[in-house]
Amino acid sequence: MAPPFGLSLDTYATLQKSLSVVFGFCLMGAIAGGLVTYLRITGNVASPFKVLNILGVTFFLPFVSVQVLDLLILYTSGWVMVFIIPLHTLILLWEAGATMLILDNLYELRMVDKVIGVALIMTVWISVAALLWR
Repeated sequence: MAPPFGLSLDTYATLQKSLSVVFGFCLMGAIAGGLVTYLRITGNVASPFKVLNILGVTFFLPFVSVQVLDLLILYTSGWVMVFIIPLHTLILLWEAGATMLILDNLYELRMVDKVIGVALIMTVWISVAALLWR
């Protein structure tokens, strides 16, 4: 798939690397907002700051480490989606599951709420990432 907006691959890669931290913060804000809203719908009043702290542990550190794995894949096999998609999907599933387990310890969520929370996190992540990074 060609980079968006008619950019060259080198320009797009430089842009993506330079904006990855900003992208991470925006993404965490979107996920936190979605989780806080969902938890309030289920009757659990969660502080946005508490949810952001949880996401910082379960998402932001793995997000930074994935950058290293992405670079290794890029330099060894190229940007081949057959390697990238499964890696990112597994890491996202693990991060979302870890987030919901911590929230479950705080709010004693039902199983269906944990599953919906994981789906919500993954949907927000994939939607924002697809919109910005293709």
